[in-house]
Amino acid sequence: RCCRWKILLGHHPIYSNGQEGGYEEVAEALIPLMDKHRVPAYFNGHDHSQQHIMKDGRHYVTQGAGSLTHTGFQNRDPASFESDSPGFSALVFENGELTVLYFDDQGDGLYNFTVPRPESFQNAGTAPNPKRMWLRTTT
Repeated sequence: RCCRWKILLGHHPIYSNGQEGGYEEVAEALIPLMDKHRVPAYFNGHDHSQQHIMKDGRHYVTQGAGSLTHTGFQNRDPASFESDSPGFSALVFENGELTVLYFDDQGDGLYNFTVPRPESFQNAGTAPNPKRMWLRTTT
């Protein structure tokens, strides 16, 4: 058995609704590799924003809002979440799932989603159990 998870981390986005958009050359180089190796998620920075774009069954996660952020988004790719406010993310690997949590700069939860581990990497008897998690929420 190779590993429990395969995710890919890069600097430039493949898809983005941020100021500069995605990078076609990055997509051309990496999407075939992610397809071949069944990688369910690509994480990047570069764009000074927070985004979650789901395309062709894969999650594209932008987290570049740790300092300076850019205002506004272009309508290039349908996004499940976009924020141009400063913030950060946390990743939780648990029970055969990867949960990605987005926070603002005060640690308040903004959005989260869960990625089930691809079946080829599932342990026998492990089933997806989607849940919502926050370290702290606003009232």
